[in-house]
Amino acid sequence: MGDKWVRIAVVVFLILLPLIIAGVYRKLTALPKEITIATGPPGGVYLPLSESLAREIEEQLNVTVHTVPTNGSFENFLLLQRGKVDLALYQPNTVDVLKHHVPHFTTEAGLLPQPPGVGSVAFIANLYSQPAHFIVRRDAGIESPADLKGKTVNLGLKHSGNYARSLVLLQHFGLDENSIDAKYLGFPKIKEGFLDDTLDAAFITLGVQAPIFPELFATGKCDILSIPYVEALTAKHFTMSQYKIPAGLYRYQSPAAPATDIHTVALGAQLLTRTDVHAGLVEEVTKLVVSEAFTKKNQLAELFAGGLQFAQEKPEFAVHRGAERVYNPHASPLLPVEFVEKTEGIRSFIFSVLIAGFFGVRWFRQRSVKEKERKLDGYIQSLLEIEQQQLSLAGGEVETLQKLLDKVTSLKQEALGTFAAHELNDVRAADCFIGMCHALSDKINAKILRQQLDKRLGELVSAIGKLSGPTPP
Repeated sequence: MGDKWVRIAVVVFLILLPLIIAGVYRKLTALPKEITIATGPPGGVYLPLSESLAREIEEQLNVTVHTVPTNGSFENFLLLQRGKVDLALYQPNTVDVLKHHVPHFTTEAGLLPQPPGVGSVAFIANLYSQPAHFIVRRDAGIESPADLKGKTVNLGLKHSGNYARSLVLLQHFGLDENSIDAKYLGFPKIKEGFLDDTLDAAFITLGVQAPIFPELFATGKCDILSIPYVEALTAKHFTMSQYKIPAGLYRYQSPAAPATDIHTVALGAQLLTRTDVHAGLVEEVTKLVVSEAFTKKNQLAELFAGGLQFAQEKPEFAVHRGAERVYNPHASPLLPVEFVEKTEGIRSFIFSVLIAGFFGVRWFRQRSVKEKERKLDGYIQSLLEIEQQQLSLAGGEVETLQKLLDKVTSLKQEALGTFAAHELNDVRAADCFIGMCHALSDKINAKILRQQLDKRLGELVSAIGKLSGPTPP
């Protein structure tokens, strides 16, 4: 009976297992209800682009998005690394440059070592290029990088991507912060500095769609110069690429700005996340940012034209597995990675239950067989005792023999109730017991019959004797 219920339980479990797996799959692959995006400083491209991305995620993916204003790339990186935000824009190589150029930077900035596994920063996509702009005040007497010595030059907010790129350019020009009167201004203050003649030059590494550039050139006080030896600069820094700012990009009316094509270097604005952020979310975000609608809406001309090829160029960090599904769909696993990862424990539990169930059923069956064998041994022992009792009867004890025959019948019926039909056929001892029962029953019946026959013969002899009378002398 117990074996039957075990089989029923196993069948029910196997029937419900697909429903359980489906429920777990939906739960584990569901997108998170809310996320946080680091934005950027006012006047740049990070802030409006991040806010646009936040709106699209809320509308398209039905995920609540919180935004955190920041001073740019390094702060974005730090917030990502500390798990305070889930998505952030970043200017490549910012952290490495600051580590190299700023003494005690790692300690003072509270930078954590980049772990190799869960929680480390991961790459999603390049959204646009950020060319380096070498902007000078027209009457500052700056015609080449050599003229920067002793001038007031804005390098950008401390620990920002703009600041890191300015340090690289200064080094490329054979200068450092001590060679100039360095300023560390945000984008809104740069325009004021050129207007009131307190700023001679500025390095601004921003996307060409940033509003600060047409505003600066509309003042009529600024020019932009090319970066010399860009091939040598890009050879030293693999994250940089050669870039040309076409004449008239920022102002096409006379005087055009720039007046001629400007040769400079650029870095991609990379959208980053962490390796432990939900892969399904990252996959959907990747699809969203490379979509035609998003690139057109946010004037991401390079991403629109270059598509996935531009999106995955020169990643500084490992590509997140969610983004990898978009770039290499054929190489992606059949099941979502987060489902496989998060159900590892559940799968182990299920397999453990199945294995435990298998061995449990096997143990239960073996225990049942042993229990039945023990009972069978008892039946055989009882049968031998009955046989011994019938052997000890000398004769004339038909009633006692009848009782022993009833015992054999009762014992056989009890055994038949214990064992199933197939077990009686499979278990040789059971077959032997039934044969013993039949043999003993036949023996007792024969003994009863013989005693009854002897009794009848005795009675017949006695009757004949009475009829014949007394024997003559």
